[in-house]
Amino acid sequence: TSLGALALAALAVPKLERRVGHGYIKGRLLGIYSSFTCILTVLAFLLFGQMHVYEHGRINASPLFARILFADGCSVLAFGGIFLLTICGAKGTSVVLVLRSLGLLAGFAWEEVFDAAVDVAAKGSGYGHVAEGTLALVCVAAILPSYLTFKKAALQAEKDELEG
Repeated sequence: TSLGALALAALAVPKLERRVGHGYIKGRLLGIYSSFTCILTVLAFLLFGQMHVYEHGRINASPLFARILFADGCSVLAFGGIFLLTICGAKGTSVVLVLRSLGLLAGFAWEEVFDAAVDVAAKGSGYGHVAEGTLALVCVAAILPSYLTFKKAALQAEKDELEG
């Protein structure tokens, strides 16, 4: 049903855009509707995963493995959706809505895997919250340098493009 709701919203948004016309309030309300539909679809699909995949009898032996399988499925779904949209050559706000939803779905699914992995690692250490905080700081220390390098280069390229 969550994918059906996304498909319905993808069909409705362009029609609403044509009917709404121009105007700040109308545009903002349409933006809120699009964002709400996007996140609602993602959360519904993640809830489906929690109820049917994480709690499945054969997979439930390892909750972390179940989350990894579900995140893999979400990644394949996102890749497949992007691939189909590329093949079809679709454009417009409905495509943006679907792409945002697919990206959020894969991102949130992998976030749940990461959260479960941190919990398993912290509980196994015997130090609880101290271990979770340490793992969080180690992740920041590992990711931040490459993020800053990439972001700095992207911002510099944008600045150069605007100036030149």
